Amino acid sequence: MKTWLQVDRLIATKQPGRYDEAVRFLVDLRDIAIRKGKMEKFLGHIARLREQHEKKPSFLKRMEKADL
Repeated sequence: MKTWLQVDRLIATKQPGRYDEAVRFLVDLRDIAIRKGKMEKFLGHIARLREQHEKKPSFLKRMEKADL
C-alpha cells in the first residue's frame, strides 16, 4: 500500500520527471499483480488513477506508453 501512496504523491507534484518515476512504480506493481494473480485489483487502481488524473495528459500518455 505504501507504493500506491508514493505513486499518488509523485503524480501530485505535476512534474514530468516525477510522472516517469510514478509510472516505473506502476509497472513494478503490475508485475507483482501478475505474479500474485491480483490483476483485477490492480486494474481497479489504474482505472481510479486515470479518472482522478484525466486532466493530466502528460501523465496519461506515459501510462499508455507503458501499457498501463
